[in-house]
Amino acid sequence: MVALLLASCNPTPERVHEDCSNVEDDDFDGLVDCLDPDCLGDCPEICSDGEDNDGDFAVDCEDSDCDSHCMEDCTDERDNDGDTLVDCQDQDCFGQCPEDCLDGWDNDADGWVDCADVEDCIDDCPEDCFNGVDDNGDFRIDCDDPRCPCDEDLDGWVSQEYGGPDCDDSNPNVYPFALEICNEIDDNCDTRIDDDDPSLDTQSAFDWYPDRDADGSGDGRFPVRRCSAPDNYVSDNLDCDDAESEVHPGVDEVCDFIDNDCDGFIDQSDPDAVLPIWYLDMDMDGFGSEYDNISACVSPPGAITVGGDCDDLAPQVNPDATELCGDGVDQDCDGQDVPC
Repeated sequence: MVALLLASCNPTPERVHEDCSNVEDDDFDGLVDCLDPDCLGDCPEICSDGEDNDGDFAVDCEDSDCDSHCMEDCTDERDNDGDTLVDCQDQDCFGQCPEDCLDGWDNDADGWVDCADVEDCIDDCPEDCFNGVDDNGDFRIDCDDPRCPCDEDLDGWVSQEYGGPDCDDSNPNVYPFALEICNEIDDNCDTRIDDDDPSLDTQSAFDWYPDRDADGSGDGRFPVRRCSAPDNYVSDNLDCDDAESEVHPGVDEVCDFIDNDCDGFIDQSDPDAVLPIWYLDMDMDGFGSEYDNISACVSPPGAITVGGDCDDLAPQVNPDATELCGDGVDQDCDGQDVPC
């Protein structure tokens, strides 16, 4: 009974909240100020207690407030340990980062530094083409390295600019012993071009034919094979008489017992022949009938080359006759009778 009375007279005192700034254990929980969980969110971040002291939802070294107080995190792009070096630039990260091929460090801790790290740096390091050193670690030195400007066109031959024999290092088809072809280029770098080079591949050349009569058509029996035409040679080979300038393809076939256009047909046997027209002159007045004519090399019996006769049965009617008035006859074949 006495105990009950004492309890009722001494109620439990109200819990005191920790004051986070007075260096006192105000709530008697054995934790002072910012070490007390009651102060979470009200204190600067403590970088090693596993708590979010400043209430920014970042704990310890994840909090940027802890930069310069923590070990370097090699992936967060922050200077965590305060040495002014970030991530893989920091030596603390060596062995955890890809190789930086130009910083002088073995970043990936594989025993190879910078461009000597063939596996990681082979595509990132330049080759100094004139120092006798394998700068980029691809086991090819100076001009043996295809990435050197010594062999810009990668045809396997060093440019003449760098002491090699390649006379055009911008063209991979030009190099010593290349096939010389008709293209106005010194393909094989022997200083001779096209027809001037005895090693010319004649498969790339053309056939040219002599044109002795200068009519533009050549004699197909005597071709020469060259890149360009020699003097008095042409590409046409269809001249059937290279001594006669009026005989060649394209001229008119005429009646002269010669194949003028070189098509294999002579005179009127050639469907393209230009033949004279013959007019039948039955009244023997020197003018043939406009309505009775034929094209042929040889005159048919009774035919002449002058036409225009409008009545080939009346010798007094022809283009040279005198027109008589009012007789109803067109004596001069001009299509009308003159009235009297």
